[in-house]
Amino acid sequence: MGPAQTVPGEAGVLDTGKTGGQELPGLGPAGETPPGGHPAAQAVLRMAQEAMAVLSDASLSEDQRAGKLRHMMAQDIDIPPIARFVLGRYWRGATERQREVYVAAYSDYILSTYAAKIGGGGAAVDRFDVIKTQVHGTKDFLVHCVVGRAGGEPLRVVWRLRQRDGRYRIIDLMVEGVSLVQTQRQEFVSFIRANGGSVDKLIAELRQRTI
Repeated sequence: MGPAQTVPGEAGVLDTGKTGGQELPGLGPAGETPPGGHPAAQAVLRMAQEAMAVLSDASLSEDQRAGKLRHMMAQDIDIPPIARFVLGRYWRGATERQREVYVAAYSDYILSTYAAKIGGGGAAVDRFDVIKTQVHGTKDFLVHCVVGRAGGEPLRVVWRLRQRDGRYRIIDLMVEGVSLVQTQRQEFVSFIRANGGSVDKLIAELRQRTI
């Protein structure tokens, strides 16, 4: 495999993952194109650079840092299809009004949660290497990365992206082979089932978690 394309880092928290897919031409072991040469990989590298710049800015307060990260993620995460997926079969049974309110509550929840998680600390990131980019299905791309952390074991991260409106957006992040959106789907469906099939109770729970 050719040399990885790297972004140096300062601080942050990222998760790991492994999954399959068809490796893109020119990005395999015999290819001359850098692993980060595909537009999907370039999108991930840009996101990493922007996040690391925010995390390393000592002039920002924790609230300012979280706000900047939240704004960035709102641009880079394709929230509506993720929100539909994690609601599982209960999406079909929800009214249009419930769907609208739920997507808004989910958006606030996911952005606030991950902005706080990333901005709150963790082992310093000193390398961000794109290892390979793969086609996944007919519409998606998997960008495999290794995140080097000062004083910690490297993390293997797989970002799943889909292009919409000319922009590559994140639709999943895989952690040690476990999909974060699949995990959320299991959690949300279990919560709704335990609360009599009420989507409204899940919406209330998401709002409570966002406070």
